[in-house]
Amino acid sequence: MRRDEPFTFFLRVCGFWLYNEKLYSKVYLILFMEEKEMHKKRFFSLLLAFAMLLSMASSALALDAAGEEPAKLLIDHVYGDGGKGETPIANSFIQLYNPNEEAVSLAGYTLSCGGKTLALDEGKSVPAKGSYLIVGASAGTTDEFRTYDLPSADQTCDWTISNKNYTVTLKYGETEIDSVTAGSSDATKISKQKSLQRIDHIDTDNDTDFRLIVWEKGETTVTAENLFRYAPCNSKGEYGNLCGQDAEPAYTPVVAGDTRVNGCYDELASLKLELAGRYNSGAMSADGGSLEIVQYNPVNGFAYAVSGVKGKLIAVDLNESMDGEKVAELMGVEYDLRSMVNENGFVYGDMTSVAVSPDGTKLAVAIQAEGYADSGRVALFSCAADGSLTLLSTVTVGVQPDMVVFADDNTVLSADEGEPRGGADAVDPKGSVSVVTIDKNNAMTVEIATFDSFDARREALTSAGVLVQKNTLPSTDFEPEYIAVSGGVAYVSLQEANAVAVLDIASGAFTGVYPLGFQDYGATRVDLQKDDVIDMKNYDNVYGIKMPDGISVTTIGGKTYLLTANEGDSRADWPGLDNEFESKTSPGGSVTLESKVVWFNAGLWDGLDQSKAYVFGGRSFSVYEVTDGGLTLVYDSGSEFEEITAEQLPDYFNASNDKLAMDNRSGKKGPEPETVTVGTVEGKTYAFVALERIGGVMVYDITVPSETVFVNYVNSREFDGAIQGDVSPEGLCFVPAECSKSGKPLLLAACEVSGTLAVYELTGGSPEEEHTHNYGDAWKSDADMHWRECACADRIDLAAHDFEWVVEKEAVAGEPGVRHEECSVCGYRKASVEFSGAGSAEEPDDPQSPPTGDQSRLLLWGLLLLVSGFGALGAGMRGRKINHR
Repeated sequence: MRRDEPFTFFLRVCGFWLYNEKLYSKVYLILFMEEKEMHKKRFFSLLLAFAMLLSMASSALALDAAGEEPAKLLIDHVYGDGGKGETPIANSFIQLYNPNEEAVSLAGYTLSCGGKTLALDEGKSVPAKGSYLIVGASAGTTDEFRTYDLPSADQTCDWTISNKNYTVTLKYGETEIDSVTAGSSDATKISKQKSLQRIDHIDTDNDTDFRLIVWEKGETTVTAENLFRYAPCNSKGEYGNLCGQDAEPAYTPVVAGDTRVNGCYDELASLKLELAGRYNSGAMSADGGSLEIVQYNPVNGFAYAVSGVKGKLIAVDLNESMDGEKVAELMGVEYDLRSMVNENGFVYGDMTSVAVSPDGTKLAVAIQAEGYADSGRVALFSCAADGSLTLLSTVTVGVQPDMVVFADDNTVLSADEGEPRGGADAVDPKGSVSVVTIDKNNAMTVEIATFDSFDARREALTSAGVLVQKNTLPSTDFEPEYIAVSGGVAYVSLQEANAVAVLDIASGAFTGVYPLGFQDYGATRVDLQKDDVIDMKNYDNVYGIKMPDGISVTTIGGKTYLLTANEGDSRADWPGLDNEFESKTSPGGSVTLESKVVWFNAGLWDGLDQSKAYVFGGRSFSVYEVTDGGLTLVYDSGSEFEEITAEQLPDYFNASNDKLAMDNRSGKKGPEPETVTVGTVEGKTYAFVALERIGGVMVYDITVPSETVFVNYVNSREFDGAIQGDVSPEGLCFVPAECSKSGKPLLLAACEVSGTLAVYELTGGSPEEEHTHNYGDAWKSDADMHWRECACADRIDLAAHDFEWVVEKEAVAGEPGVRHEECSVCGYRKASVEFSGAGSAEEPDDPQSPPTGDQSRLLLWGLLLLVSGFGALGAGMRGRKINHR
């Protein structure tokens, strides 16, 4: 290398393009003549400082120019009908796609084709990773030829695009952004039956970027299965309909903000939660069923969610990062499975559940028949890398399959509920669990396990506390609700029976049915009355029947533990079988309250103490150790769900999922814990419990099950409207960090009223050891003492109760009075007792109760400029020192 080559390169890098012989000669003499060594050093320092200034200036200009550069949009899909009749689609259309991470405003963008120019609506934008649909003039085609109806347009125009050749150009001002030409090669040879679509939004300025979509009747692409792979969509993510099918009903999307909601106790909690992403199905429903069950495929990074309202299975893409200041808007593709399974006499009724195989290659769906007493189906699909599904096979299972789960890669279980939907005078189908085996060719066989063997043991079951409706047998009365699998054993919740059945999967036989017990509200405080105040207290002789819906199983320290979400459920929907009893007085007359309560009508069932009063649900979650003899309770959350929501959301305490009225659900199941799932983050095992009514997810550390402790609560419901944000989580799915495409553990919550899928990112780590305690004014208590407690579980003011007598009813001649002892500090009360005579007790002071209350770039360049200035100054000073030596 010549001695001056590095210098030449340096000048070019610094932007010295005035490379003429005269300038070069002068600089060369200064730098490379040995007798000019001093000037060389001085000049080099000055040149370095000047280069820094020049570099900053050019970079700043480049950044400013980049800020004005229009965002990239793609012409993704074009169809030209030529204005002719007998076309499979009634209108020409152009679909744009935004490949960017942020939405792009259409202000300044224009489309041109065939000598016409269309200014795009400057008041609209294209969603991030989303589409925008422009629909042209109608070709006047008739139903005889029309195959496909477009979704609603984002923008319309009077264009008729050629059905032989065209060039569509997208510009921003005078800058061309994208251009698509059809008919110039065999790969782009179109007709009025074909559209031109980019493959996976690829843009390499090559005809191979595109594929031809055939819309003519009878073509394989024109099927329900492939519609969402090839059809255009609008900015709302809506796809059109195949002609001849019923039009999609009009749905109402829920209103949801973009604030990244955090856990209420993130500052202190060992697990932090943040709402990072949301998928909006666009189908809000006050009656629920909009988005119910969700499962995650760790191989392709898609979550699959069931929408009962739409009757669709939705694949939601979780492969992209959800980092940012706002909630990421997630995209999903809907699959209509109805046409795939309506065969061999089976009539589709409802899709209820979805499961993904452990190896991520297969997906199973539970489908109920239209006839409530007819056998259902399990459908098996393969999962592609792009989230799409291919039907492999179907198999007939029990009646009303309500939940499906993989026991291993080749074994599927379905909980066949068999509800008596026809009422008291119609057939009550048998509940069952179907054990489905998948062979190497993906064909399926099934063995159905029933509860027939327990009919002869009915009395022993009810004596142990298993609930069975009078004059019925377990084989028809048991209704499997949910399945959790550990090893070769399946645990099946029998919600209405307040029990769990244990199934040996290999033999297909049940080995036991075990009762779950009751919540004693004489010992556990509860707000049982709908009176528009938060009033947590004890009620003697009142018991909550736990009746769990969702359950989960985990192994800790070599032991198996079963977790239950104690929701409660009645048969009020079935004629003649309603076991709800709404009154101030319990059905047996043993308890009378000031407000109406929805009691369980114990007289209709065996397995209950008729002298006690019962209500639906336990308003808690429980942890049981699985033993050889059954289930042993090791932890129950008691009244904590109500206490925590009273603290965090006092204005909406025990609100319903379609109303904001405070205390609305106190007389009936309270917050309603719906389901529970388990996950491990940074060595700690957590239970996540969904609350169906007020909403949100409770988080507990169950690393040591007998020492389970509350950790955090997150609720991304927005209380600005009755149904807003993420409302009524129905199904939960935990995604470990190693399975998440973002590398962060996730919690997915399918919300059945709002129709949203909420994605929470989880961050583990020990909380700060030192923090400012906030004990609040609310008192906690047990039978012996009271105290105030910080969210970190630290307690103060522990003291024995200071009891005073409180008269509920004065004694009169011949009739005793009623009074009770009540703590004047915390309000804890003992059971009421009678007293006689004319005496009265001193009224205590009112006890305290919980409150119910109501420009960095400029700075960077400035810093660099300062550094550069010091460099130039240093060079000058160095020159002076050299001159004075």
